[in-house]
Amino acid sequence: AITKLCALAGVARSAYYKWLKWKPSCIELETRALAKEVKLRYDKRKGILGYRQMRTQLNRKLKKKYNKKRYYRIMCALGLKAVIRRKRASYVKATEIHVAENVMNRNFDANSPNSKWCTDVTELKYGNGRKAYLSAIIDVYDNSIVSWVLSHSNNNKLVMDTLKRAYAKNPGVSPLLQSDRGFQYTSHEYNRL
Repeated sequence: AITKLCALAGVARSAYYKWLKWKPSCIELETRALAKEVKLRYDKRKGILGYRQMRTQLNRKLKKKYNKKRYYRIMCALGLKAVIRRKRASYVKATEIHVAENVMNRNFDANSPNSKWCTDVTELKYGNGRKAYLSAIIDVYDNSIVSWVLSHSNNNKLVMDTLKRAYAKNPGVSPLLQSDRGFQYTSHEYNRL
């Protein structure tokens, strides 16, 4: 019966007996264990990991150094592919409520201190993907910092605090203030101030 089954399958009888007595090697067992970890991590992360990220995360977890080709072969054998996520729009333009005329018109020469100020908010990246925002006002006359505020959120309060500090340090001045048309600088609160 074995001879007929082997002939039907197109396999030599000796190959059948070799397969019957075959035991997986250490590398094969290691690859099977790694394949289980890959499948678990893939399902846990909802399929967003490719073989490169899979290698980075699992090598760190297992404290081993398997190369990316091994992960690639395992993921191909399991039929796993990374889901390509669509990029989100990084900037949504806010409607400009109060837009002032461009009085300064790129004339950044000042004859006296506290006659022309410029302001902006800068995003600073630090640590593991963390962000901070710096709002500063400089005097165009000598490029000195009039006031600055550092915050973890980019909102109207950051800009208002910077402006209030500038007026507190220089009471009684009414400089021409140049800014970009960001949402903070076109808001009702900024217009009132």
